[in-house]
Amino acid sequence: MTFWYLGIPALGSESCLECPGGSYCTAETITPYDCGLGFYSEPGQYECLVCRAGYYCDNVTTSEDDMLNNKKCTPGKYCADGLSDLGQATDCTIGKYCPEATPEELLCPVGTKRETVGAPAVTDCAPCDAGYYCVEGSSDETGPCDKGYYCPTNFTNPYGASPATIGSYGAQQEPCPAGTYMDEFAAPELASCKICPTGYYCPQASVDPTDCPQGSYCPAQSGVPTPCPAGRYGNRTHLEQMTDCNMCDPGYYCDTQGLLLPRAQCDPGYLCYIGAITSGPTDGVTGELCPAGGYCVAGDCDDDDDDDGGCEEGNDDGDDIDFDDDDDDIVFAAAAAADDDDDDDDDDDDDDDDDDYGDDDDDDDSCVVSSAYYDGDGSHDDNDDDEEEEDKEEEEDEEEWEEVEDNVSGAVNNYDCIECDAGYYCSSIAGGEPTGLCWGGYYCTGGAANPRQNIVDPGHYSPNGSASQIECLRGTYQPFPAQPSCLECEPGYVCPDKAMTDHNPCEAGRYCGNGTTVMSDCPPGTYSNQTHLTTESECTICPRGYYCRDRGATEPTGMCNAGHICYEGALDDDPVYNDDPSGNNTVVTYGDTCHEGYYCPQGTSFMIPCPIGTYNPSRSGKSESTACLSCDAGKYCNGTALTAPTGDCDAGYYCTGGAYLPNPYDNQTTGDICPLYHYCPAGAQSPSLCTLGYFSNTTGRSDCELCIARYICYVGEAPRICPQGYYCPASTTIIPLETPTPCPIGTYGATDSLSDSTECQTCDAGYYCDSTGQTNVTGPISGGFWSMRGSTVPTPGDTNNADRGICPKGYYCEEGSTTPVPCPQGTYGYVERHCCQFCHVYDRAV
Repeated sequence: MTFWYLGIPALGSESCLECPGGSYCTAETITPYDCGLGFYSEPGQYECLVCRAGYYCDNVTTSEDDMLNNKKCTPGKYCADGLSDLGQATDCTIGKYCPEATPEELLCPVGTKRETVGAPAVTDCAPCDAGYYCVEGSSDETGPCDKGYYCPTNFTNPYGASPATIGSYGAQQEPCPAGTYMDEFAAPELASCKICPTGYYCPQASVDPTDCPQGSYCPAQSGVPTPCPAGRYGNRTHLEQMTDCNMCDPGYYCDTQGLLLPRAQCDPGYLCYIGAITSGPTDGVTGELCPAGGYCVAGDCDDDDDDDGGCEEGNDDGDDIDFDDDDDDIVFAAAAAADDDDDDDDDDDDDDDDDDYGDDDDDDDSCVVSSAYYDGDGSHDDNDDDEEEEDKEEEEDEEEWEEVEDNVSGAVNNYDCIECDAGYYCSSIAGGEPTGLCWGGYYCTGGAANPRQNIVDPGHYSPNGSASQIECLRGTYQPFPAQPSCLECEPGYVCPDKAMTDHNPCEAGRYCGNGTTVMSDCPPGTYSNQTHLTTESECTICPRGYYCRDRGATEPTGMCNAGHICYEGALDDDPVYNDDPSGNNTVVTYGDTCHEGYYCPQGTSFMIPCPIGTYNPSRSGKSESTACLSCDAGKYCNGTALTAPTGDCDAGYYCTGGAYLPNPYDNQTTGDICPLYHYCPAGAQSPSLCTLGYFSNTTGRSDCELCIARYICYVGEAPRICPQGYYCPASTTIIPLETPTPCPIGTYGATDSLSDSTECQTCDAGYYCDSTGQTNVTGPISGGFWSMRGSTVPTPGDTNNADRGICPKGYYCEEGSTTPVPCPQGTYGYVERHCCQFCHVYDRAV
């Protein structure tokens, strides 16, 4: 747009000048209009723009170039749009940084935080503390590192060059490596991860060590269990080293790694010593082919002719070895092999009565009984050789003897032997007492020839010497057979019943510690949609904007009511803050009614500030439309979260409502600069027309000026030049000029723009002016009259006025006479107003 100067004629459009920056020019502009504070313009504009965010416009004529180069918001400060002074800039808020002239506050990057206001650069965002993580825009640590992980700090920024180092940005930043675990929150570094102890293994990101399972062993710092090698087995948990794995029992083989028990008995025709890895060993160490001169049944470990197939772990000379019951270790005892060489029977018959049957020095003429039988004193009656021989034949003919024992001395045949006691086994030939206790994980109901008569079912256990299996108690379980004890229900699981073969996952909304029989509910204020929680601390705190009223909740009960704010752990949907417990008041710190200056829709996680141009004087605001009041007419609300208007609108401007600037501009819906012919005092709600006698010929006026002399000022118009025929004195506050004053009778206005009656032209000589406000004379003076000036009538009859009157005697006055004219010689005038008469010949002129 362009303008031109008042009083200088423009020769053409090319004479118009470009409107300067910082101003605006509408059509027919004489003097450019200032943009005003908080606004700017480029050259040649018909309107001004709101000062850009990141800059300020503190001159009424701020140009775009001046704003961009000289009015930048300083680092660490934020300038909202429309800022009219740098002092109005706000400190960059916590969690953000503000470089010079930033159009918006920038979030501190992930892994960093900013705890104070006024950060000028991204490098002022500090790395998150070790052990914690920070999401984008953090003003403090977002939360602690999860269990099983560690959160380092000051490591190279993987997302860019600035800042060079950051901290952790996730709750699971770095997993503790396999072979370690971390059972606490907020681990700061790799060295914080704890070494996995012996008897346990720890996969990557382990929270707690995991029990080393049966069939494996776990040295310290194990990431995975190491299976027991072939030739060994592991029937217990928590084995610490390879030697803790049991050697495969005599008579059995263990052909692969990771076995919980021996695979099976060795094949017929083979002897299996200890540690066999095949069913038919031939290495001479773990076993061999059955030697010539004997036979070997399945599971044999000795080359005698006994066919019971029972073998126990033992030494090379066949001496009996007791079972070791300590610490639930299962140690196989070698089967006692009775020497069935009959060559020396006759030589030793006489010594039978003196020796115990169970003594290693006893010969074959002792009472020979099957395994699982025993004789109490190891003796028998040998007075009748035929009877003894008959007994031996019955032994050979009997394919399956009842498993009995005899604790009475003097047994003469196998029928005198009695069944082995419950809880014990009898593996020795001609034994006088049970060989030992039944093994843990097995039970012996009576007549057992080996310590594994009956295997214990899953869900049960049996210690050494058990006559029956026992149900696992509540809070324990056992998934495997042949176990001497039950496993305690691990954290995160529940075992509510007896004889459980597996543990049940702890349900969502609940947590379970060691040996749990009844799940514990997550308390009110928390919930959990995850299973396997181990402690109450693992229940998820109810998030902001929600409430958790019930115990054992798997999700929040619902959203917080509109008009209220729920902090973390809220119990109700309409909390009202109270920290005073007196008078039995309930203390409520988990929420509040929405504060003045804010509104809180349903489920909001934070109180939302009323936007710029509004305010809220009351609590419990539910929505922007109902809580945030549009700024009052005549006021402005420059800021958010206001509880009252900021102040009156500036003088020279008007605010219709909802204004956020004291000087709204550019025909904004909230107000504008005061227009021409109007005035706007401070706090104006609308522009007011200047009254009669006053004028305002520029915009942005706070009052009107008194109309100056030579002009008349009407309402809603520019001052008019006082019209011809009238005069216009200057208005005064006492007498403002409302209408032009007509020139009085006897005068006329020869020109316009008169300021006083004295400037009215006296009616011309020879003429009269018979009315007021004339722009010219009325007409000539009538004949018979004359007027030198100021006549108001065509026939002035005032004989005493020196300026006008009746034509006197002796004179004549033609129309338009300015003075009487004497009658010429030869004439006379004897009457006033009349013409001169010619003299008669008999007359004499006087």
